[in-house]
Amino acid sequence: AEARMVYNGMKGYGVREQHLIPLLIGRSNIDMTLLKRTYFEMYNKDMVTELSDELDGHVKKLIVMCAQGIEDDYDPEKVHTQERVEADCDTFYDAGQG
Repeated sequence: AEARMVYNGMKGYGVREQHLIPLLIGRSNIDMTLLKRTYFEMYNKDMVTELSDELDGHVKKLIVMCAQGIEDDYDPEKVHTQERVEADCDTFYDAGQG
């Protein structure tokens, strides 16, 4: 059903970004792979290529990146370290001087 909804969001005159955004943003890599495979099986077209051809500007960049399924694993313990806090504080302080 979602593959059909993506197709309908691009069909006709003009793309309906407001329909595509909730369908494509925030999906896991596994979900996106399944959606792209289903889209290809239904329409014999690559969904990411179709999106890239139909969209433009910042919306294109956002949706195509999400549709490529390049979600990174997030581990807050590795990102938010004491060293990172100190480096960020120094950067902010230095940027505010002068």
